[in-house]
Amino acid sequence: MSRSNNSRMRHNTSSNISSENPMLVILDNCSLMDEPSWKLVELIKDECSRIAIILIVQTDRNNQMKIHPDA
Repeated sequence: MSRSNNSRMRHNTSSNISSENPMLVILDNCSLMDEPSWKLVELIKDECSRIAIILIVQTDRNNQMKIHPDA
């Protein structure tokens, strides 16, 4: 994502969500998320104050999180 697109997204996301009701985002099976997906979650978390994100991640038999190799 280019810097100008990143800035535009920050502005649009912040202005659209900040004046509205809180938002809940649930991401199922985050084990399949790649690095850009995790960066997007971080950007949303850092830039939006009225949003809660629930990440659902699979675990292996040893109760360790399964993470996509590209993450």
